Amino acid sequence: MSADENPLSKREQEILTLVARGLTNQEIARELVISHNTVKVHLRNIFAKLEVVSRTEAIVKAAQAGWIDVAGIEEQTDEAAVPALLPSALPSLARWQRVYFFLAAALVLLALVTVALLALFWYLVNRTALGRAQRACEQDRKMAALLARGFGEEGFSVASGLARGIDAAAHRGALSAGGRTIAVLGSGVLNIYPPEHAKLAEEVAAQGALLSESPPRAAPLPGVFPQRNRVISGLTLGTIVVVLHGRTPFGIRPTGPTQRRPTHHRLRARFASAPAGNS
Repeated sequence: MSADENPLSKREQEILTLVARGLTNQEIARELVISHNTVKVHLRNIFAKLEVVSRTEAIVKAAQAGWIDVAGIEEQTDEAAVPALLPSALPSLARWQRVYFFLAAALVLLALVTVALLALFWYLVNRTALGRAQRACEQDRKMAALLARGFGEEGFSVASGLARGIDAAAHRGALSAGGRTIAVLGSGVLNIYPPEHAKLAEEVAAQGALLSESPPRAAPLPGVFPQRNRVISGLTLGTIVVVLHGRTPFGIRPTGPTQRRPTHHRLRARFASAPAGNS
């Protein structure tokens, strides 16, 4: 095929010459002051006119026909040797490669988010709050410890308030089972209240966590304790009331002959989303 039969336009020859120099589509667009899409359209036309499917084939065919000038490529040049004659350039990703890359990245991100949500769901589900009563008797404390130990053995976390009575029994029960327990304090985490539970607080921190909305060295104030109960309620899906004395913020009230006495012999489990004074 002679130069007179050249099917390529002047612009297409310029683009193919720049391709042979190793320029990318973006660099060609800047060199010729045209858009990136225009370069791609011209390359598709070149492939169609020369009946080739790759840039290397197009360069070889055009250079051997004398339509473009590429040093080192003659009529008898073997096509397999052409890549070594051309300047090295990193090829840009094809559209389908970019699509697959973004799809893979999106799937990985979705998988990570799913795992994180499942972990959070498991973390929240495996929590139970045990109701407290500082005036609890020995039988009440034993019941709370027994329940907490059972939950701990089953892999549940036990949340309570580190107060005297039921709270302390619940924490110790969970610890005795090697389970996790969370203490939500009415004081700062560096000012443990009651002070005799300082050792218990260390054990809780070793197998669970100490939480507080107050500053680290804040003193225990009466109004803080009802507020911290909403944190306990928010950490858990279930609240077990071991002892009741009169009416509680849950709206639960003992009836009959036991209404003014602790109801440890009529243990009840109450599940609610609202914060409670005896949560």
